[in-house]
Amino acid sequence: MRSNMLALMAALAVSAGAQDIVSARAGLIHYMEGTVLINGEVLQDHGDTFQSMKQGETLSTQRGRAEVLLNAGTYLRIGEASSFKLDVADLDNTKLTVLSGTVLVEVGDLPKDTSATLDLLGSTVALKKRGLYEFSADAPGRVRVYDGEIALTASGATPVKVGKGRQLAFNGFAAGAVKFDEKETSELYNWGSRRAIYIAQANQSLARTVYADARSQGTMRSGFGYTALGGYRGVWVFNPFFGMYTFLPLNGYGYSPYGFMLYSPQTVYVQQQSRPDSSGFDASTGSMQRSAVDSSAYSNSSAVSSSAGAVAVPAATAPAVSTPNTGGGGEEGRRR
Repeated sequence: MRSNMLALMAALAVSAGAQDIVSARAGLIHYMEGTVLINGEVLQDHGDTFQSMKQGETLSTQRGRAEVLLNAGTYLRIGEASSFKLDVADLDNTKLTVLSGTVLVEVGDLPKDTSATLDLLGSTVALKKRGLYEFSADAPGRVRVYDGEIALTASGATPVKVGKGRQLAFNGFAAGAVKFDEKETSELYNWGSRRAIYIAQANQSLARTVYADARSQGTMRSGFGYTALGGYRGVWVFNPFFGMYTFLPLNGYGYSPYGFMLYSPQTVYVQQQSRPDSSGFDASTGSMQRSAVDSSAYSNSSAVSSSAGAVAVPAATAPAVSTPNTGGGGEEGRRR
């Protein structure tokens, strides 16, 4: 797996030109606002660089939030007055401990040969599927599954599965997981939704850039074959137009529990080969109409909110494009 991944990342680097790729470790602090600390030391704004957690370090917040990149396609978002420790920073086997407060984990890609596990109040939580998970270490402790499935194992106990639309309180193990109203979302969930919009915009822009570069070099078919690693495996890639990283699938479509599509260069290629009136891709504006995409190619298409509409992205060839405050730059972000 590792050698294949490195070979594919090399092909991506050729097609993407000078794009930066996160390939070795989890723990890159992608965005933060307010007061964020590492091992009790306040993180300083270095302006043009991202900072990374080292294995064994603890990230905590006061009146602040942060977004940390874990496995490729997996984001951890931490709320106010919260903390977690990065126990293992391997991209294929990430482990962490939620120490206090609340964290939200968005898993956009989790192939069978990778894993992500959390320790929460002495119990081990294994993320089993792509999805969106909220963990609270404040007494009595709780896990909430907006989408996906987890397996929670208390010391010496039989694993308990918690699926979509259910939550489990640590003082209610005997009762098991119960339903919750998915419309009653937390502030951290809503903040994560806004972050997901920016990431989807950066992804679409980047996918078009890589596609255009590969096409100009005549490597589109060979550089991004339809088999690649299979599934939706991809990598973190830096989009300089947005000043932030985004997840780039190596083929097919990526997944977002918030309902946004993530495109690979291959899917842009497929859209370009389709008829203009059915592809949903407007080359002049760089817009992808989600409703025009074949829903069979996207396993979570039913979750797309009709009110979200199309996500318009800037033309990949226009570096002077005006972008939203994505957290990749400025006073509130970290820009490479």
